[in-house]
Amino acid sequence: MIVNGIPGAAITASPLSVGLVYYESTQIATQQAVTLTNNTNAPVTITAITFSNIKNFNQGNNCGSLPASLAAGASCTVTVGFSPVDLGGISNGVFPYTTGVLEIDFNGIGGSQLVPLMGGLTF
Repeated sequence: MIVNGIPGAAITASPLSVGLVYYESTQIATQQAVTLTNNTNAPVTITAITFSNIKNFNQGNNCGSLPASLAAGASCTVTVGFSPVDLGGISNGVFPYTTGVLEIDFNGIGGSQLVPLMGGLTF
C-alpha cells in the first residue's frame, strides 16, 4: 500500500488526513470531504473505498457504484462522517477519541491511497 502523498500515484486524495468531532450536547457530528483526483491521462478504476474502523466512521461518495471509472484528470468526492460507538466518557480530563484509516483502492500506479482519520467526542 502507498501512504497518501507519494508522488506519481494515479489517484491522490486531499486532504492528507481528516479530523472529525462529535458534539455530545447537540448530537451533531462533523463531516469532511476528501477529494480523489485522477492524475493520469487515462481512466482509472476505483475498486474499493473502505475503513479500518467501520463502527465509528462512515462515508458517502459521488464516485459512482464500485468499481467506478474515474476519467483522466477528473475528481470525485468521498464525504467522511463520524458516529462514535462505545468511546466511553472523559478519563482524567481527556475526551475520548478513536482513529481509523480511509483506504481507496484503484487499478493504477500506486494501487491505493490511505487517509488517516481521527474522531473525537466533546461535550
